[in-house]
Amino acid sequence: MDILCLPYAGGSKSIFFNIKKHTDFNLIDYELPGRGRRIRENNFDTIKKIVEDILDKVTFNNEYIIWGHSMGGYIAYELIKQIENKEIRKPKKVIISAQVPPTYKNKNKLYKIINLDDENFIKFLIAYGGTNPEVFENKELTELFLKIIRNDYNLVNEYTGEPLKKITTKVEILYGDKDESISEEKVYLWKELCKKIEFKKISGGHFFINDLLKNSNEINSILTK
Repeated sequence: MDILCLPYAGGSKSIFFNIKKHTDFNLIDYELPGRGRRIRENNFDTIKKIVEDILDKVTFNNEYIIWGHSMGGYIAYELIKQIENKEIRKPKKVIISAQVPPTYKNKNKLYKIINLDDENFIKFLIAYGGTNPEVFENKELTELFLKIIRNDYNLVNEYTGEPLKKITTKVEILYGDKDESISEEKVYLWKELCKKIEFKKISGGHFFINDLLKNSNEINSILTK
């Protein structure tokens, strides 16, 4: 079975490489622009444009799953909305992790983060986790990464979701029991947007996925359920 993996802000598909190591799933070869092998391409300024790019570049011939974490959760949600309205093979399920419904995100908080100066933005990113502090030891790499992640944060902040009808594909919501950036109460509001939905609490903070993907049994349990 195939799996399309969509990363958190500043991330690339490489964060999901352990899926190949620990499971029989085949990672669909898609990379967001501005990173990885598409590093020379301009970042998209909306999540809808990312989804258009995915639908243009990916052919869903085999049975598959979509998994999006944090920012990737919104891309996954917008993607399944589009897929359900097109003559495209539907996924077995969609996994959205570490994210609240788009209408319930804290836009004021995101706006303040986006507008921090570089020094304080870097301090925030290091404290938040998910970013290797060594990235900021190289000036050129720092400038490149800040451009990518600021754009990603803006994508999340500007995304509205515009739910027209409930998603009919099975959706599984994963959230960390120590994730202080989102509330469990708001996580459960995904049920307003999805007809078939399950929730699973995972040990860890916002970036629990980085530890989760090292656990062969846990990954297989989530993907094959």
